Amino acid sequence: MTPRRVLIVSGTVVAVFAVLVALILRPAERANRFLSQLQAALRSHSPQQAVPLILSYGGRADRIDQDDSLVQVDFNNRILRQLRLAPNTNLSAAAYVHGGTVQYVAVSYTVGGQPFRVDLVVLDFLGAKNELPVRFEDAPIVGATAARARIKFTYDAPQEFRHQALSLRTACLYKLSGCRKLDELLPDIERLREHRPD
Repeated sequence: MTPRRVLIVSGTVVAVFAVLVALILRPAERANRFLSQLQAALRSHSPQQAVPLILSYGGRADRIDQDDSLVQVDFNNRILRQLRLAPNTNLSAAAYVHGGTVQYVAVSYTVGGQPFRVDLVVLDFLGAKNELPVRFEDAPIVGATAARARIKFTYDAPQEFRHQALSLRTACLYKLSGCRKLDELLPDIERLREHRPD
């Protein structure tokens, strides 16, 4: 092979690799940007902004019935999963709308399937009454290789808690072999566990 041909082939390989890396990193970058914007909307007590925000990231609106709909967007590691380099990892956000008003926003992170699975759900109940402002629930899944947690907070929850609960580690969307523990998905989970019900 001539030096020129070697240069062309190696340049092509490098270019293909660079494009592949960019495609693998893109969902995490988009998810990170989305979560920052969602935090800002919820921090400013503007939950209605969640709907156009979700739609602007390629989300979809599904009508449940005449008054209710769910607006949802997903970020996932499709390329790594197809290459069998990581388990299925999906970060999704949804706004539940009743009568034109956002009732709650849910952000969930799911890794794996059977027999291994990690689930984390963060729920922001907007304007909910007679609820604790902050509530953490461990919800174990049958089997030693699985974990699940649910974090709920209401409109009057402290901003610090809301920030901690939505500071999800988007790097799990491109981590080879995936994130296998709840604290890999959410670094502040131990501090949030202080809000477990008695």
